[in-house]
Amino acid sequence: EELKKKVAKPVFRAEKFICLCITEPWAGSDVANIRTTAKREGDYFIVNGAKKWITNGVWSDYFTVLCRTGGEGAKGLSMLLLEKTMPGIEVRHMKCMGMWASGTSYITFEDVKVPTSNIIGKEGKGFLQTMYNFNHERWGLIAQANRFSRVCLEEALTYALKRRTFGKPLIKHQAIRMKLAEMARKIEASHSWMELVTYQLQTMSKKEQNLKLGGTIALLKAQSTKVFELCAREAAQIFGGASYVRGGVR
Repeated sequence: EELKKKVAKPVFRAEKFICLCITEPWAGSDVANIRTTAKREGDYFIVNGAKKWITNGVWSDYFTVLCRTGGEGAKGLSMLLLEKTMPGIEVRHMKCMGMWASGTSYITFEDVKVPTSNIIGKEGKGFLQTMYNFNHERWGLIAQANRFSRVCLEEALTYALKRRTFGKPLIKHQAIRMKLAEMARKIEASHSWMELVTYQLQTMSKKEQNLKLGGTIALLKAQSTKVFELCAREAAQIFGGASYVRGGVR
C-alpha cells in the first residue's frame, strides 16, 4: 500500500513515468530463466544484472524489475521497484528501425541498493505476476497490430485506386487485387478472434482468465503480428518505390 501511495498517483497524473523490466539479453520469453539477481543484505536487496528492449526506459522514473531473489526456476523470482535516483542504474537508448517513440532501452544494474520494502507483492511470486500481466499486455499488442494491419490495407487500396500503370488503374491488375484480398482475409479472421477473446476477458473472473486464456492470447498475439508483417510487406509491394520514402505519397 505504501508503494501504491508513493508511485501510483504521480504516474496516473503523468508527473512520473514507469516501465516494466522483464526481458534480458539472454532471456526473453523464457521468463523462468531470468538472471538479474537481488541478494538480500539486511534491510536491502543488492541488484545486479541487465534488461533489454525496455519500452519507455529512457523516460522512466521508476522501474518494476523482475529479479532472482531465490533459487533456480520460476519460484525464485520476485518483482522489485527501483527508482532512477538509486546509484548503480544506467539507461541507454537503443536506436531501433521502427517504433521510434517507444524509448526502447538497455538498462544495467550494478550493486543497486534497494530497500526490502520495495518488493511488489510477495517474494517468490514474480513469475506469476508477470504471467498474469502478459494477458492484458498482449491483448493491447493484438489490438495495435490489427489496427496497423488495417491501415496498411486501407492505404494500399487508396493508392491502388489512384495509381495508373500500363494504361489502367493499379487495382485492375489481378496480382494487386489478390494481394489486397489476402490482406483483408487475414485481417478479418484475426479481428474475429480478437473479439471472441475480448468477450472472454470481459465475462470471465480474473482467476478464470489466468487459468484458461494465457495460451489462447499468446497464439492470437503471434497470429496478429504475423498478419501485420504480411500486410506491411504486401502494402510496400503495392506502393512500389514510394514505400521506401518516409514522407509517403502526396
